[in-house]
Amino acid sequence: MTGAVKQVNGEDVVIKYVESLDLSKYIGLTRYYNTDGMREDGINTQFCARFYMLDESIEDVDILLEDEEVKAIFDSIKIEKK
Repeated sequence: MTGAVKQVNGEDVVIKYVESLDLSKYIGLTRYYNTDGMREDGINTQFCARFYMLDESIEDVDILLEDEEVKAIFDSIKIEKK
């Protein structure tokens, strides 16, 4: 999988940005979390969290990612085997 890799809660997370139709700015992003080894049947999987801007007046999705509430939501995601 291609994309930028970032450490989130001690895990490597692949981040892919979603561009606007005219490719002028990023309007969202997807974070892919590795969940390999968590299924009993051994099938490797992934979990993804998607984030899209609803306010078109905002210039770039990274501006929203600096918001404390948004950061708290993303940082609260923890993937663990039960």
